[in-house]
Amino acid sequence: MKRLIFLFVFVCVFGAVACSSDSPDESAEVAGKSDLVELTMQSDTSELEAALEAQQERIESLEEFRERIIALEEENKELRELVKAVADSITEEAVESIAVLATRIIQENPENL
Repeated sequence: MKRLIFLFVFVCVFGAVACSSDSPDESAEVAGKSDLVELTMQSDTSELEAALEAQQERIESLEEFRERIIALEEENKELRELVKAVADSITEEAVESIAVLATRIIQENPENL
């Protein structure tokens, strides 16, 4: 029994010494690593914030581009309607009068051709 108590006390003392043997250098190294992790996280965060800001600027420029395209589509529609109105205003009479006028000019000045 004495041997068992002696062994138990020896293991307890050995465990206590082993657990309390952290040197100040080891503690500083562990603290330095945690600071490094925090700095790494901060740099990742700043990179992510910069990327997010760039994406937001890109979205804004795309929205402006979309608005410009919509305006151009409206302008294109108005121009098509104007061209159609002009095309509709040219009647057969106008075409015939132009043909008569062209024939008269050709007959009066055949040397200019």
